[in-house]
Amino acid sequence: MGACVFNILVIDDSLLMRNIAREALEEEGFTVTDLLPETVEALKERIQSAPPDLVLSDFNMPLVDGLDVARTVRQVNAKIPVIILSANRDEARDAHLKAMGVRAILYKPIKGEAIVAAVAKVLVGS
Repeated sequence: MGACVFNILVIDDSLLMRNIAREALEEEGFTVTDLLPETVEALKERIQSAPPDLVLSDFNMPLVDGLDVARTVRQVNAKIPVIILSANRDEARDAHLKAMGVRAILYKPIKGEAIVAAVAKVLVGS
């Protein structure tokens, strides 16, 4: 990725998925922090205190879901791109997420290389 270091915030209730994303992204030179927010307010505070360059979030989570993440990021800083990961396809939901500014929706199971490619495309290829 060159000399430019991007900070990626990974949000997923699966530790395995957070680790897959972290390892793949760090291997390509990204800085990664992960978070499992218990409230929208906690997510908002995290984005305000240390704004990431991109948010990569699971959709189906128990406390704060992908819709909450997309909405909160847009409210706090609409310039921060969001990529959503989902285990299932739902055209109506996906269209709604895209209308909210979500830049990409990736479907699980997914390999680390596909996550890296999508993140790089959003950050560099846009």
